[in-house]
Amino acid sequence: MSETITARLANVNNLLLQSITESARQIYFLIAENDGIKTKELRLKSVYSARTIRYSIRTLINLNLIKQLPDLQDCRSHLYVINQNA
Repeated sequence: MSETITARLANVNNLLLQSITESARQIYFLIAENDGIKTKELRLKSVYSARTIRYSIRTLINLNLIKQLPDLQDCRSHLYVINQNA
């Protein structure tokens, strides 16, 4: 991991990350490593099923750890990024 990603992750509330499932934690770290990643890319880079990835994304959005942004190149999909305001 690069230093900027490590610095970002240091700002995240550790108790909050410990309270979520292992799959959501892994998805969070994948999103942190790849700033602006789609669900399809998450599926290719992880070992989790599409359903698990969707659930993890929903959990992370509800906890305000990540943001869902529209993909301007393909309006049918979304980009997921770390929420800097968390």
